[in-house]
Amino acid sequence: MPPRRREVAGLAGLGRALARFLPLRPLLEARVVLGVVALVYAAFCLMHAADRVADPDVLWVAAAGRDILSTGHAPTANGYAFTAPMHPWVMHEWLFGVVYAGLAKVFGVRAFGLMITAVDGLQMTLLAVALGTQTKRLSAWALAMVLVVVGLNASLFQTRPPFVALAFVTLMVAIVFRPGWSYGRALAAAGIELVWANAHGSFPLGVLLVFASAFSEARARGTRERSHRLASAAACAAVTVLNPYGLRLHALVLHYAAGDSDISRWIHGSILEFRPLWEAVPVYATWAQVAGLLVILLLAASALRRRRFMVRALFVLAWVVLAIAQARNVSLAVLLGGLLLAGEIDALTTERGLPAGEPLPPARRMLAVMIPMVVLGVAFAAWTTRARPDDAWLADDLGGASLARLVRALPDGARVFTLFQPSGAVLWEGAGRGVLVYYDPRNDCYPVDVAKDASRLEFQRLAPDVAAALLEQRGTEYVLAPGAHPLTRALLESGRFREAGSDGDWTTLRAAHTEGPR
Repeated sequence: MPPRRREVAGLAGLGRALARFLPLRPLLEARVVLGVVALVYAAFCLMHAADRVADPDVLWVAAAGRDILSTGHAPTANGYAFTAPMHPWVMHEWLFGVVYAGLAKVFGVRAFGLMITAVDGLQMTLLAVALGTQTKRLSAWALAMVLVVVGLNASLFQTRPPFVALAFVTLMVAIVFRPGWSYGRALAAAGIELVWANAHGSFPLGVLLVFASAFSEARARGTRERSHRLASAAACAAVTVLNPYGLRLHALVLHYAAGDSDISRWIHGSILEFRPLWEAVPVYATWAQVAGLLVILLLAASALRRRRFMVRALFVLAWVVLAIAQARNVSLAVLLGGLLLAGEIDALTTERGLPAGEPLPPARRMLAVMIPMVVLGVAFAAWTTRARPDDAWLADDLGGASLARLVRALPDGARVFTLFQPSGAVLWEGAGRGVLVYYDPRNDCYPVDVAKDASRLEFQRLAPDVAAALLEQRGTEYVLAPGAHPLTRALLESGRFREAGSDGDWTTLRAAHTEGPR
């Protein structure tokens, strides 16, 4: 026997020996496994119930959603920036904006914190059910759950649209990557795709999943089922046009993917999540995600070597490559790998003689355990944070309560430069009064020269007169920045901006040429 095979056989024998002496079988009872999943979620609730809003996108999405609710139509121009008010804008998260704004209208800013608990519970519930459609053994189901939950890591605890949109991926896999096909499943896939296209720009992945399933599932090969699945993929592609922007939405997605326009090229080169994975760790992507990606890579290699789940493995490998090229894809790659290669985990545990445990519980049993936990988790988060004022929901990275108070002190229609991270909070607090920003994290609705100037002002140490001139030439009236920021010191030194107020670490500067009340 070759040395490598002897080593593998030795490890397999060690695994079987441990399985005999360790109490694995009792731990693989369905009620125990589901109970552990529920307890893990409860622990997450305890740890994250008081999390503050730390993502800049959530607040500008909600601000735009608030306007959609009041006007009845999705925005088509920038509208929130005085530097490019009429620049075309395709808001590919408009549906999330409506949901966020609606929840905030009922619960206040606290809704953004409560959503963290609710979204986490939703994701774990969908994962539990979806993995149940992809595995046969309880042990494989449990291992796949651990892989995905650990690999997704912080993505589970964010209400940022790209991470919430992972639920669409989970649902689509659960529906299309199963034996057989029916009109009901075709209709469900098209319905998911329609909602997905109006909620987030990652919607082309749904069409690709349906298309790949036509070549992945064994019963579909060379049968009418394949043609039905391909027809469903075409139907899913067709319904994506049913959005407020039509084909302009698809053009935006293509520009983002290809980086072939001036602004998308700048985004690819300047925004961390668009950088290669090795440059984004550990700020954007975590080491846990890197470890999850490595396990996915090994599972895909195992499947290809054994010539099973070939299409699934190749599909997953494509997303692993994308994740390495752009860190923003790492959560998608881990999720897709865990879902599509759960069958490989199933096969490997069988080959290694590990205890299978009880049969997988039906989906309704999983839902009966998880849904009450989600309800209780959200109720717990609401109760523990009931006395927290709205200002306290903003994380320090977004300026915290100090920034919120300074924005409210600005006059209506003020033209404000602030840093990239807190600009979404400025829009949430001030856009209803006509407060406009220089630049914000929407990125794609700005000319590239505005994006470059905003980056220079925030991240470069400019000479005082240069910094003041960059702001004045675009009509900036106020600057909101920490008092210790180099830009604040440079502007005060220039004499062309004067301090107009401060709160905590944050300072309001006013252009010297703006005299008297506005």
